[in-house]
Amino acid sequence: MSLNLPPYSPREALPLSPRPLFAAAQQLWSQLLTVPVQFNQLYRFSCAVSSTPSTWALMRTAEQLGVQGRFYWQDRQQQLELVGLGIAHDVRDHTQQQLSHHWSDIQAITAGSDALFMGGLSFNGRNGTGHWQGFDALRFALPVVELRRRENQWQLSVQLFAECAEKWHQQFNTAREILHQVSLMHADDAAPSIPAVVERTSLTSADQWRDQVRSALSSIQAHRMDKVVLARATAFAFQQPTSLAALAQRWQARTPGTFGFAVNFGDASFVGFSPERLLRQQGLDIATEALAGTQPRGVCAEQDAAYEQVLRHDDKLIHEHKLVADFIAQRLKPFSKHSLRDAQVGILKLANVQHRQAGYRAQLHSVADTPALLQALFPTPAVCGLPTQLAFDCIAKDEPVQRGWYAGAVGVIGEHCSEFSVAIRSGLLQEDCFINYAGAGIVQGSDADAEWQELNDKVAIVERLLN
Repeated sequence: MSLNLPPYSPREALPLSPRPLFAAAQQLWSQLLTVPVQFNQLYRFSCAVSSTPSTWALMRTAEQLGVQGRFYWQDRQQQLELVGLGIAHDVRDHTQQQLSHHWSDIQAITAGSDALFMGGLSFNGRNGTGHWQGFDALRFALPVVELRRRENQWQLSVQLFAECAEKWHQQFNTAREILHQVSLMHADDAAPSIPAVVERTSLTSADQWRDQVRSALSSIQAHRMDKVVLARATAFAFQQPTSLAALAQRWQARTPGTFGFAVNFGDASFVGFSPERLLRQQGLDIATEALAGTQPRGVCAEQDAAYEQVLRHDDKLIHEHKLVADFIAQRLKPFSKHSLRDAQVGILKLANVQHRQAGYRAQLHSVADTPALLQALFPTPAVCGLPTQLAFDCIAKDEPVQRGWYAGAVGVIGEHCSEFSVAIRSGLLQEDCFINYAGAGIVQGSDADAEWQELNDKVAIVERLLN
């Protein structure tokens, strides 16, 4: 990243009033020049943005600059949306055993501010290798520059947190260059095109899948397991390198009503739009849900209603969902003063599919219990199986591909709030290749060919997205 920037000389210090994005960037640049050097302490300053900026145009600007560390998050209710650029502080671990310790460190850093760390947890609790290099068992980052929306209010911020002079100057220069480029941006909401897909390769063959399902059903029939979720991966090769912002912007437009996330650590980017909440925490109040069972959306109202009736009355789908619901209710008990399940199972309807859904609300005994509850809920039977360890062992033994952060947890952590999505409906982007992951729950009565076709339907949704 170049450090030789044109000088910016503001006429005078500007008041912290709402301004268009480019003017907000100029204002923060002027403030940045007066920031005192300080170590091991968060320095965060912000400016309200008066007009609606293009989050994806900002992400594309960061891509063009080669910024290492690019992040996007949007909750399912679309109340919170953020773009983070650069890394002011990086919390990493090769296991998830110290999550509570790292969580406390994050809360200490963000204390007294609105700062949020973004990141996630791998599915198997280990560091990623190969394509998944950089996606550790546990990794959360505090961005240097952040654009955030809460409801309808936008804010641009700079965040500096360094342990030594060298890192402080690196962050200072990262912020300076990003703000300079943002000050030159013009609104551009049009999504750039995605290069053509020239090759599609299933990294799990149909024969491998049948063998996996046969092995799983043998364990289920012997009453060693109740359920296991098996996943397959499909690689799409593009004609040329593909923009993370372009892919995510198109995906978001076609899957409204989902959690959106994009996490870039160097050469690879994990991106997805998941329907499933793992945990939402605001003070002592938490919410989670049981989401399982899948049917497509119909091409007309009558067909859609027919698929919904299958979700409501099919014995296999009811059983699959009950396993998840019972697991969540059991895991909540030690942590909650009281918990309340929604009155009845509902149907979550998305653009392409629909699911059985039951929501849970509870109050924690202590805010400090949040990371332990997250670990107790993760991974749910919706992405792993039951009993958890036996399902883990089955997945590790039989799946031919590395899951990485797929079916892990992705979200944000702040001083008083946090929210995590189950990282499904997702994939790994590496320059000119996108690896998409999809899973299916195997229970008593599952048929390998029927489950393979369900996965084909899920992959087809992504293929239409890419084309």
